[in-house]
Amino acid sequence: MKNHESLHVMNPFFSVIIPCYNSWQYMTRGLFSLEQQTFKDFEVIIVDDCSTDGTYSQLLNYQQNSDLSVVVLRNAQNAGPGVSRNYAISQAQGLYIAFMDSDDWYENALLQEVYNKIIEESAEMVFYDFYRAYNANKKQYIQATRPLKNAHSKTDFVALSFDSLWSLCIKRDVFRYVKISPLFNAEDVVTIPLLVNRVSRVAVLHKPLYNYLYRIDSLSTSKNRAIAESVLKAFSFLEENLSNESVREAKEYRGVLLVLYGYVYKALQGGMASEEISHVVDCFIDKYPNFQSNKYLKFIPLRKRLFIQFAKFHLWLLLKIYIKIQDWLISYPAKIRSYRERDNG
Repeated sequence: MKNHESLHVMNPFFSVIIPCYNSWQYMTRGLFSLEQQTFKDFEVIIVDDCSTDGTYSQLLNYQQNSDLSVVVLRNAQNAGPGVSRNYAISQAQGLYIAFMDSDDWYENALLQEVYNKIIEESAEMVFYDFYRAYNANKKQYIQATRPLKNAHSKTDFVALSFDSLWSLCIKRDVFRYVKISPLFNAEDVVTIPLLVNRVSRVAVLHKPLYNYLYRIDSLSTSKNRAIAESVLKAFSFLEENLSNESVREAKEYRGVLLVLYGYVYKALQGGMASEEISHVVDCFIDKYPNFQSNKYLKFIPLRKRLFIQFAKFHLWLLLKIYIKIQDWLISYPAKIRSYRERDNG
């Protein structure tokens, strides 16, 4: 890659893809952050997943009045974020795809920083850090790319890459070979290893360029059986689609995180019976009996490694205590903000 002009004539450099459902009340901050981008050569593709609250009409109005290049699409039926993103990608004109969730927003230099990294390293994929935001001013820097400082091979990147699509930008052509999983939950977690497995050059920006809004009422923080079951489906999807033996250890590692941590966590949150959870845990261990010798386990934080050990030995009471503490620690800033807003209202 020599320069920006030689890469394309008419197409934008980036397509920013935003799936949404009943989200207009949260979207203005994200759209404003796109208007403020220091890099201007991009289009925005928003896919409404059959909203019922007027979001779609608001988007059409925004499209008519915005100075951005905005495309508004709508699914024929409610299908989830994976299907929405695939639809947007099929219509995208950008050389690279970036993602944003409907309630999040970019730092003003995100696209410029990513563009510079792509040009400098001829990268097909770029990962970056993010803020967990409780509001515009209360943020926690999450160093999602830290494990990638230890990545020296494709297998390392498959194992250690962060698990949200909004934490990366990727060349559009890669989606000729990989489609985003149609699952309603955990679709990012299983799609990213497949994307990494298809690219040749991965670059990393150890900078917080994205703002992830933590909401107590969001889908990712909800507590029900369906969420836990979707995590199991996600791992099955990954096993079926990441079959090459060269990345088996990376797949096993992803399974440890998905099943022994993610599934167990969500299953206990959702009140599922311990016998049912035990069966899933035991089946995973039967299939991957040597998982504890996986070289990537050292990158899991100590608290999560303890959780995995508790799950292995079915120590459900300790796990429930862990979950209560962890939920409180993560949600505390948001709850305090909510209380203050209520008291000041």
